[in-house]
Amino acid sequence: MKHLLGVTIPIVLLGSIVAASVHLAEDRELFVSPPDAVAEGFIRAVITCRYDQARAFLADPNRVTNDALRAWRLGHPDRVEAEIVSRDSRRALVNVRLSSATSSDAFSLSLVFDREWRVEFGVR
Repeated sequence: MKHLLGVTIPIVLLGSIVAASVHLAEDRELFVSPPDAVAEGFIRAVITCRYDQARAFLADPNRVTNDALRAWRLGHPDRVEAEIVSRDSRRALVNVRLSSATSSDAFSLSLVFDREWRVEFGVR
């Protein structure tokens, strides 16, 4: 019984420390996808015409219709790459590059943090 208690107490303490660091330090890395991954996921959902999934990445999904996402016309690139340009605790700016054998395009997306990173959809 003492052996079980000797194993359980450190696990509970470690779990408490992790939980406290996540909540008190407003974790942006440990359990939250980084802004470049969110931006890339959003773009890939738009490209593959999964507009409901794409809207889930948005800061205000009710403000953007599937038709608005469809009209964005990103084409069908072979590669999607996202890179963080700037970032603080509440906002991030991500450059996205789309490329295929015949064309390439680049633009920036602004993201805000509200328990997780969300894309602010607007004019690219």
